[in-house]
Amino acid sequence: MLKETRQRHLQMARPMLDVEDGHVLAIPPGFGSLVRHKRLILQVTAFFVVLAVLFSLYRNDSYTAITKLLIDNKSLQLGRQDAVFARSEVDVPLIQNQIELLRSEEIANRVIDALKLIDDPEFLAASGLFGSSNALRSEEQQRRRALDSFKRRLYVGRVGDSYTLEIRFTARTPDQASNIANQIAVEYINFVASLNAKVAQSASSWLRTRMAGMGPNATVITAATAPIRKDGPSAIVVLCAAILVGSIFGITAAFAADLLDRTIRTPNQASLATGAECFGIAPLLSDQNVTFNAIRNPRSFLTHAIRRSLAAIRDQPNTKVIGVTSMLPREGKTEIAANLAQLAAATGSRVLLVDAATNSGRLSQLLAPKAQTGLVDLLAKSSSLGNVLWAVSESNLRFLPLGQMPTASASPLSSISALSHVLSEATPLFDLIIVDLPPATPMADVREAAGAFDGFLLVIEWGRTSRDVLESVMSGQEEFMQKVLGTILNKVNVRRLRTYDAALAAFFDQTKFARPANGSADSRRVTWLNAKAEKKRRGQ
Repeated sequence: MLKETRQRHLQMARPMLDVEDGHVLAIPPGFGSLVRHKRLILQVTAFFVVLAVLFSLYRNDSYTAITKLLIDNKSLQLGRQDAVFARSEVDVPLIQNQIELLRSEEIANRVIDALKLIDDPEFLAASGLFGSSNALRSEEQQRRRALDSFKRRLYVGRVGDSYTLEIRFTARTPDQASNIANQIAVEYINFVASLNAKVAQSASSWLRTRMAGMGPNATVITAATAPIRKDGPSAIVVLCAAILVGSIFGITAAFAADLLDRTIRTPNQASLATGAECFGIAPLLSDQNVTFNAIRNPRSFLTHAIRRSLAAIRDQPNTKVIGVTSMLPREGKTEIAANLAQLAAATGSRVLLVDAATNSGRLSQLLAPKAQTGLVDLLAKSSSLGNVLWAVSESNLRFLPLGQMPTASASPLSSISALSHVLSEATPLFDLIIVDLPPATPMADVREAAGAFDGFLLVIEWGRTSRDVLESVMSGQEEFMQKVLGTILNKVNVRRLRTYDAALAAFFDQTKFARPANGSADSRRVTWLNAKAEKKRRGQ
């Protein structure tokens, strides 16, 4: 008994842009990588910008004040007739001694006491793993803490090869920085003067008056003033640097993503990976039920791919039984098989569409959800072919559902002789038999049943199927790969594909090819074929 299933009304779907990243392994990373991964670049750059903003908001402001001292060293020189001359003698060891004196704890303690820094929380706070702590047990510990903080903030150095010393001190406020820098100079000058006075006191009364002002001494040539700008780069500079560094890291990440991606991204790559022709692409569509999208949109990428597949099948002599499979589950092979069958039927061929996807049975759920018998019963020889076929809208398209799968037995396709018998029985009745098969990689059905088919159409999901998976199947299933007529790249992000294949960028124009051609010759012909098939079915 021939059952009938009505073709469901399907709305025209438009390509839905995918945001998955991808790469063409045969093409080195370049400008296309930036276009493909612009979202990744923006995300990495935004991450660095956020870090820069947080750094600018939470960093401790500091100011550095500078005081400059001119070092001199006057000594006595005895001449003839007891004449005494003053002469300036400054050398590198003397300069280094004055630097160390400015850095000494003696000067530091004098400044701390003069400005009462031992009572300043800034000099007593100790930063640690769990925050800052001001709890000190004794006055000695307070002084050591203040000294350590004082030394970390102080820098003393020579200005070039001159006899000028530069005192730099960093504090959290401009006034405090300038006051401490100037006080260091004052305490140093006073300390050196006291040392020179002690030396003069040890001399005779006649020489003591002549030694006044002798020895090392310093003059402040530039007193520190309150600095206007904070230390370190400004917030604008930090932000610009973050954008630059983030962009560099983002571009590097984009190139790395392309280099590490081994999925199939272009028709050319699909051909090279399988050694078979790639018939075309099928965009990723927003409508989940795209079983008969090709017949409704004759100018779409999917339709062109199906038409090339049919042409390749018809070019092969004695090729009537075609299996449609994929490497992995959910790559869209069921939709490709359904569109292939209906487009072949629309051209006048008698077509049998078989659901042999024992892992899902999705085609039966879409076309004959109420079917209780099907391929499983034919393989078990519990029913005849005429009792399990369903008619789709076109009179020359028949559908063989999967039927009820046994719960505790081997796969029905494991019996190659039974499957061959079913297909042999159907071959004289139809010009073309399209079989929706399980995936080739995780299941053994395709490998076991390969001998019952004349050829295979391999569906590859764009950006998901890897070359490693293809290579493993090619090396382990030789009979299957020898019968592969070609491939279709499915679920393609057309806009992103154009960045991979520059040579075909003009063709991959989704605004031109992805929309239906209302009123075109192809559309009118398909409408006429559908009307003719419906009229013929009613007359049966």
